[in-house]
Amino acid sequence: MEENRDYTAYIDAYLEGKLSGDELKEFENQLKENVDFALEVKAHQILINTVQQRSIEEKLKAFEASFIPDKTSLIDAYLGKELTEELLELVENKIRDDEQFKDEIEAQKLLIEQVKRDFLKGKLKTFEDSLSEEKEEKTSPVFKVERPQEEKSKEVKFYTSRTFAAAASICVILLAAIFMLKDYGDKPTNTIVSTYTIKVENINEGLGFADDGESEVEVEVIKNKELEGYYEFENKTLKIYSSEKISNIKLEFDATSDPSFLLKLDGKKYLIDYTSKPTQLN
Repeated sequence: MEENRDYTAYIDAYLEGKLSGDELKEFENQLKENVDFALEVKAHQILINTVQQRSIEEKLKAFEASFIPDKTSLIDAYLGKELTEELLELVENKIRDDEQFKDEIEAQKLLIEQVKRDFLKGKLKTFEDSLSEEKEEKTSPVFKVERPQEEKSKEVKFYTSRTFAAAASICVILLAAIFMLKDYGDKPTNTIVSTYTIKVENINEGLGFADDGESEVEVEVIKNKELEGYYEFENKTLKIYSSEKISNIKLEFDATSDPSFLLKLDGKKYLIDYTSKPTQLN
């Protein structure tokens, strides 16, 4: 029993980066030479990640129960980009792990867009009805006031309240149109700045790369202000969103690490993994 505890502590020390010198060299040699040992280390890492993930989920549930019992308010704050960095991370983890929560966000987003469209349609309908009523009315009455001292009559015109209502409706419609254009008119577009084909360096060759023998990936550097500093990685294609030119790109794979890929961009290092949606580099 004591021996098992020491063995586990030995693996923990490696994963936490506490081994050095001869101990680290001996551990890495065992990873290369002993397949069973490497698999055991990998399983230990997965167990640690699972425990950490459950901790995040418990924090999110506790937050929802204590601070935002109304899920609609939480989603509204997320869609309005009003969450703190810590809360944003918790919500994004929930979106990734909870399909029902993800569907609720999409449904609420569609509902908000529908409300905006209905609002604009209602204002347009009011304006059209106002114009129709104006056509049916007779010309506003004109009263002449004659005075003996004056040779010419003066005309006094009275405008109905409907005229002012029509003008107010036009102003409301213009404001609504500006609001809609702000939301839907400035959609950012992707511009591919450069593409590369790079070889993936396998840190632990005995464990294989990505379980399918991949050795090269296509890299696309894409300009998109809204997604600056994000990436996507799937189907042997790595997309990096950056407005700056990247001159040096390297990718390493380590089966004992989680995430398993280390991306190096002009000297900066980022741990990444397969993902089909834009994910922030950190």
